[in-house]
Amino acid sequence: MRFDRSSTRGPMPWARSVMRSRQASACCAHRRAHRCFLLRCKELRAARDQMEQLVQLIVEIGSDLDLDVTLHRIVNAAMQLTGAPYGALGIRGPDGSLVSFVHAGIGDDTARLLGDLPVGDGLRIDDLATDPQASALHSGNPPMRALLGIPISVRGADFGSLYLADDRPGRVFSGAQENAVRALSTAAAAAIDNARLSSANVNRRNGRRPVARSPPRCCRATRRRGRCS
Repeated sequence: MRFDRSSTRGPMPWARSVMRSRQASACCAHRRAHRCFLLRCKELRAARDQMEQLVQLIVEIGSDLDLDVTLHRIVNAAMQLTGAPYGALGIRGPDGSLVSFVHAGIGDDTARLLGDLPVGDGLRIDDLATDPQASALHSGNPPMRALLGIPISVRGADFGSLYLADDRPGRVFSGAQENAVRALSTAAAAAIDNARLSSANVNRRNGRRPVARSPPRCCRATRRRGRCS
């Protein structure tokens, strides 16, 4: 009786090659899934940290009933939330024109250039050099590169616009940052409204007539000269 040794042999060379290929593919797929999992965890941690920061900043901007202090806190909070080195809040008068600015990191001239941009429901520009309306900002000093503009409405009326800008190469504002600033602007509207009501109550107690939509003391824009004083 002859013994067939072929039945005891391992897989043929082509079969071993197929097995190694499948094992390598499975290993690559596992590594990709692991990287995606780690990336997702990183994104979730970043979102959680941003939400915690947003809540803290909302509490801070609403903790003072002085309008000037509140407006400066709104600008600083938006800069902290996005990491932007420049921020401004353009405030509109009853006729819709910009009457004053609160700004940080930039001068009055740059703040006025920001105020000239139409924000609408929101404005996000990754490269100001490609936008004809923002060319003056890109050629300014410092030359701005990325811009985010969010409107602020108080009791349904257009109070003004919040502007954030960055001059660092490669830096842009993300969709998540835009959403966070929108949430901040909603809280800012409530804080502004509370500060106004507090000011009106103080005026009534002191027998003074409150002035509607009075620009803050920080930086009033004079239309004739186009300068802040």
